[in-house]
Amino acid sequence: MFERSRFVSLHYYGKIFLENLQFACLFIIPLYLIVFTVPLVVNPDTIDQFKINFKVVLLSKPFCEVKSEECQKLLDPEYGNPSLLLKTSFSDYELVYIRHYSIDYLDNILITLVDKSFFRPLILMIKKPTNPAEWWSKVLESLRVVMAIGNAMIFHAIKGVLVSKMWVFFIFGAITTIYDSWASLIQTLSGVLRSANTIF
Repeated sequence: MFERSRFVSLHYYGKIFLENLQFACLFIIPLYLIVFTVPLVVNPDTIDQFKINFKVVLLSKPFCEVKSEECQKLLDPEYGNPSLLLKTSFSDYELVYIRHYSIDYLDNILITLVDKSFFRPLILMIKKPTNPAEWWSKVLESLRVVMAIGNAMIFHAIKGVLVSKMWVFFIFGAITTIYDSWASLIQTLSGVLRSANTIF
């Protein structure tokens, strides 16, 4: 009998220890890591560097005529980290594409997919240009311009939503939608709990 009660108490304390260990691993340790690492990563210097180096802009000649100071600042070779903020001018268009290297990486993946897939021989077979290599390079450059326009639009739309605090309305809308769908169930559960227990 004594051995059985000892086994039960060891099992009980072992279960408590495992629950505490799980709580520490899932809550306390990540919280400490966040508290100590966030100030190292997120500080005024890194925020300023992020604002400078994370841009997606497509500069055109009319834009530079209207906003010449902003255009000169963005085109200055000293502006931003050259390994993070990439600047490319298109030979057939009067455009300069300024973007973060991660956006350039995604662009290059898409261009490589188009260039190395079955699209190239299929399009060249349909179009039959006199100089296929030159014509295909112009097609790829046009595709890069279209991707630059799309990336700039997406970047400015996301930036506009974040700056204007519209994301608060999206979160509020999501919470309202979830609450409305669960409201009847919550009312039923609260009624059952109140009738079963006088604490509520």
